Amino acid sequence: MQIANRFMTTALALLALPLIARASDPLVLAQDRQAYMAVVVSDDADSTVREAADDLARVLGTMSGAQFVVQSAAQGPSIIIGARDANAGRASLSYDITRQGSSLFISGKSAQGAVNGVYAFLEHLGCRWYVVGDLGEYIPRVETILFAEMDLSGSPDYVSVSGFGPNDSAPAEGAAWLRRNRLTGFPNQYHGHNWANIIHPDEREEHPEWFALVAGGRSDQLCTTHPDVLDSAIAVSNRYFDMYPENPMFSLSPNDNGRFCECDRCRALDSELGVVPDLMNGPYTDRLVYFFNQVAAGVRERHPDAGLAFYAYISHTEPPRVVKPDPMLIPVICHTPWEFCQHHAIDDPQCDRNTRLAGIIDGWSEMSPRVYVYDYYGHYYWYGPMGLVHAIRRDLPWMRAHGVVGFNSETHANWWTQGLNFYVAAKLLWNLDADVDDIVRGWYADLYGPAASSMAAYGQAWEDVVANVPYGEDVDTERAFVKDVTPEFIESTGALLDQARGLAGAMPDGERRERILLRIRKVSAGQRMAAAQAAFVRARQSSDASLVVLETETPLDVIADVEADPIMRDVMEFPLARQVLSEEVIEFARYRRLWTDSNMPGADRALARQLIEEGRGGEAARLLGHVTRWRVAGLFDAPTLDDLLVPLAPESDARADAVYDGKNGPVAWQTVVVDNAYGVIDLRALFADQGTNRAVAYAVAEVEHAGGVIDAEVRFSSNDGGMLWYDGRLVVSSVVESGWQPDTDRVRVRLKPGRHTFMAKVINTGNNFKLSLRVLDFRGKPIVFDYAQ
Repeated sequence: MQIANRFMTTALALLALPLIARASDPLVLAQDRQAYMAVVVSDDADSTVREAADDLARVLGTMSGAQFVVQSAAQGPSIIIGARDANAGRASLSYDITRQGSSLFISGKSAQGAVNGVYAFLEHLGCRWYVVGDLGEYIPRVETILFAEMDLSGSPDYVSVSGFGPNDSAPAEGAAWLRRNRLTGFPNQYHGHNWANIIHPDEREEHPEWFALVAGGRSDQLCTTHPDVLDSAIAVSNRYFDMYPENPMFSLSPNDNGRFCECDRCRALDSELGVVPDLMNGPYTDRLVYFFNQVAAGVRERHPDAGLAFYAYISHTEPPRVVKPDPMLIPVICHTPWEFCQHHAIDDPQCDRNTRLAGIIDGWSEMSPRVYVYDYYGHYYWYGPMGLVHAIRRDLPWMRAHGVVGFNSETHANWWTQGLNFYVAAKLLWNLDADVDDIVRGWYADLYGPAASSMAAYGQAWEDVVANVPYGEDVDTERAFVKDVTPEFIESTGALLDQARGLAGAMPDGERRERILLRIRKVSAGQRMAAAQAAFVRARQSSDASLVVLETETPLDVIADVEADPIMRDVMEFPLARQVLSEEVIEFARYRRLWTDSNMPGADRALARQLIEEGRGGEAARLLGHVTRWRVAGLFDAPTLDDLLVPLAPESDARADAVYDGKNGPVAWQTVVVDNAYGVIDLRALFADQGTNRAVAYAVAEVEHAGGVIDAEVRFSSNDGGMLWYDGRLVVSSVVESGWQPDTDRVRVRLKPGRHTFMAKVINTGNNFKLSLRVLDFRGKPIVFDYAQ
């Protein structure tokens, strides 16, 4: 725990400057542009210590206007930097700053501890490194630098920290930000998906038996009960620790999917352990931990102090039910925003998703001496502002109190849109008692000067929009907050940026004014990205079809424009954003084709546009050929995707008054009228209180065709797999896990005058649960149905 002693950073005046300071007097480092101390570091010091010493002299000089020299021996009052144990390596990150007479000693047991001491010293003098690069640095300008304390010491509250500081466009700036915020030197973490390095997929052709048997084929996962696989895992682990004995862990994490082995040997082990591998939420954990324990036994003889890390993730998130983990194992629990909740704190009792996560963390902590968490403080799916400080300030202390010793954040270089998340986390990982309100106030005051209040209000608006996401299973877990990033929200937050620009622009001309204006400009680029991306996300989340009919700026347009200015390169991680958002823009093009590819009469097209603009999406959907009136029945149990093909009662008896035995009790038909322009029934929302994962629902529509005999195309879409019957004949059978897209499955049918029946069956393996259907004639003209009474 860091001791909260403080340095005095400024003084208005001193009557006289003593040549030799009494123990009770503050030490004077500089006054009236004159340095009163040298920076001392020995010639044989570690290069990282010498680099920190040079940085110390530079920063003190910038603060005071004095010239601080770096020398190898003390010749009077000095700031002396060094490690107490030259052989300690990076064994300790702690530091001590002590005063002896007229000199200061900044030391650590290791070189990295001494480096941390330098930046702790500067931080307490008021210096900050908020964002990578020169523009993110804040160094106060003072006439006098004083040190009034007798000593200062600190050590991090987490044993291991990683994942922060990415900056591919300027790696040296990212490395400097990490060093200055004391995030370097932690024990290396190695817990990535790693089975390809245990046995390479190229071996699958020659040795298929080493790989997981899944549905008659071989996936890229390994068969963990095969003796050759075990021997390879032990050999590769031992070889790694032979080569890198200083590294504390090697990764045993499976590849990034849930296609685990179904061979007789693996099934027999599951049966012996009493685990059913087809259930969700951790069915494979026992099998995997059993395998990891065997690897640990094979590694311990040569490397008894080694660690073997693995992700507690997707189908192996839950702690094992039967197998006790070997103490050598290090579970890394993934706080995935698609399974749990990123909007609320882990200990929020109203958030069911995170209540489950809290139980998982406690469960692993009871079994394992070393538990790590993998989190997402800046993620690949969103490049605008994302206020997570309200959760971070609670999560990091809570996790540490519940046995978590290591932390990794998947962060991306969205420095001027999400950088406050990174900075607050960096401070808390060292000192869990840090005053987060003070940290946030300092961020805005130091970076934005007279515009601080407007920028703080801007940041708080983005915090609030995330924190106020409603609780429950019926929201998009990853980007639920975007539903409230409306045009009105963008306008109000944009007005705060305009206000900030005005306040900064009223400053006297000078370097500080230009730096503040440039910071606001960078934040404004993130705001522009948020506006463009939110429009796309909201259009899908809420079935707001405005983008179908209205041209608007896409996220790719923003990237192209902003990235063209080299000075804006650190706003966000442009290469990744372009890759991810290209897929999103391409995906949305399919939505727009609902409009552009429909051969509608001009009057119908004009009416549909008017209906969409008036928020009457369901009526517009009907003009686009969607079936908009259904009878829906659910839910029925479906543990696996293949259960989509298992016939259930509604397939033989779909009478409107029929009642069936369902997953949660009796099931009857209910009428659903589509209210969005994509023609989508959101089954997850319809059955929000019933647990929609691993379930099947049916939908029946009885339509009247008033025209003549025509060849028509039925376009059916589902999330996940779906089946479709037309007048009792099966015309679509799609056994896939996939997101909903418009017009996915297409089939030609003969449409005759009179009544026709569509029956859809949709399975949900997890998360979203949707279906839609529309019909067009052979020229692409939508068929507008009436509905049978």
